Amino acid sequence: MVSRPNDRGMLLATAGVVFVAALVAMASVAKGQTQTWPYDLTTAGEDVFYTSPTSVANDAWLYDGTYEITLLEVTVSYQGITFGPFDVTDQIDPNDQSGEDTYDGAPPFTIYDDHVRYPDEPDPVTFEADVVMYVDADGYGQIAITNVVLGTAVVDLGWPFGEVETQVESVRIAGTITATPLYPGDVDGDHDVDLSDLSALLAAYNTCDGDPLYDPAADFDASGCVDLADLAQLLAYYGEGT
Repeated sequence: MVSRPNDRGMLLATAGVVFVAALVAMASVAKGQTQTWPYDLTTAGEDVFYTSPTSVANDAWLYDGTYEITLLEVTVSYQGITFGPFDVTDQIDPNDQSGEDTYDGAPPFTIYDDHVRYPDEPDPVTFEADVVMYVDADGYGQIAITNVVLGTAVVDLGWPFGEVETQVESVRIAGTITATPLYPGDVDGDHDVDLSDLSALLAAYNTCDGDPLYDPAADFDASGCVDLADLAQLLAYYGEGT
């Protein structure tokens, strides 16, 4: 006599083999406390650095990281007279003004890393530097602006000078870095995915909002029901943090 597998066994097999990869990519995840760090740095040609005053939890296995530049100002000089600051934020390439990505593994991870030059060669340089934004191993936000070169810029200084070539004296950059630790599959909030999380999810499996057994912590995609998508996400990250 051949026995038939029970429904729960069928669900586990199906989630593990067929649906994990696709559904994990679609589902949202449990989040830790987000840290948003405002920065405001000015360079007159020297290297400048920033370290955030607070840290983000460094025990997650997935992170969302974003950066945004909200202000770019320059101060220039002509014939020994200083002019500005001038707001040139609108001259930033929109592709460089902000960015967001998801990062696997615990910190450190790099949010932005590029050699910045304006304008592009072969035009004479106005501003050039290596810019790195990252979260270090302890969870602190870091910025390093190094190898700074301040050049010249053609600026309309108004009467009586008009449009003239000026010397860039300083550059100010301000904005934010944000980091959010993610704990996909963590039902009980203890920052790991283990048997207790699987048990909690299975206890709420096939329930929806309003059912006394429904557990919103197990509803990773906030669909209102604990279903196969949620089970697939937990199985994909089973063992993380343990």
